[in-house]
Amino acid sequence: MKKIKFFLRLLISAVLIYLLFQKISISDLYEMISRIGWFYFFICVFIYLVSQIMSSIRWQMILKTMKEDVSVFVLVVVYLIGMFANLFLPSIIGGDVLKVYLLRKRFSLQRVADSIIMERYNGLFALCAISVVGAAYNKDWRIILILLSVFFLVAFFPFFLKKFTTLSSSLGKKKAVNSFLQDMGAFSHDKKALFLVTLLSFVVQFIVIGIIIVIGRRIGIEASIFYYFIFVPLIILLSFLPISLNGIGIREWAFVFFFSTVGASKVEAISLSLSFFFVTVAASLFGGLSYFLWKEDGYSKEGKQDDNIP
Repeated sequence: MKKIKFFLRLLISAVLIYLLFQKISISDLYEMISRIGWFYFFICVFIYLVSQIMSSIRWQMILKTMKEDVSVFVLVVVYLIGMFANLFLPSIIGGDVLKVYLLRKRFSLQRVADSIIMERYNGLFALCAISVVGAAYNKDWRIILILLSVFFLVAFFPFFLKKFTTLSSSLGKKKAVNSFLQDMGAFSHDKKALFLVTLLSFVVQFIVIGIIIVIGRRIGIEASIFYYFIFVPLIILLSFLPISLNGIGIREWAFVFFFSTVGASKVEAISLSLSFFFVTVAASLFGGLSYFLWKEDGYSKEGKQDDNIP
């Protein structure tokens, strides 16, 4: 069944990319991307790496609310390895699964998984909030209503999860859900950590959007920067849909769909999407190096192994 899902996602991504490239010139695409220049490209890669370090600090803060202590260095290494894994794994959360595996000897699998979910959840909250504010500034009420619906679903996720704990018991997952709720409760009651983690989430998302703005300006897209704050969060959310291979195809079509509404040509929108993708790929190569240098025993802690998968 997993193989069938993988090939279906691969097929969908391939078809979407094929259809997208049917009406554009490869030479025009190359010329557009080359406008960025190597200097700005590597600056974007460096800044993107900084954002991932900040994400690792955010992760460490969440773990500390669970009374777990781990150095930022270890988490940065694991974070970069997860980025690298996402280049090859069929799911966009494949890198998170690898993070759990790498840290399985330091904490219980349940505890690592809970911290990763909370870190992603906090980032998703920031994404939705930024997009709602951006849409409100531009007074696009249709987008505002859609985003507010998503925002409230995200904001009240813990409440819904608690209500469905009874259902989860029939699925044999009550222990895992209760453990997650306890860990999230400990995090939410630490007001200082909650504030700092949320602040970091907003900063990380602003950095990512800022990188895309720089790329867009270098390419020649003249749309107001406020549209980036509406479109980019929506594009990222759409890329999480589990219907293509790691969001490939969906992401590119989303860039074309949204940015074409503010005057960007198809080739400009695709160039923007691919250029940002190349930035993330270049940054992820550091994760590949980290993976080959990873010494599991050197980062493990005795007495913390727990092979009960949540």
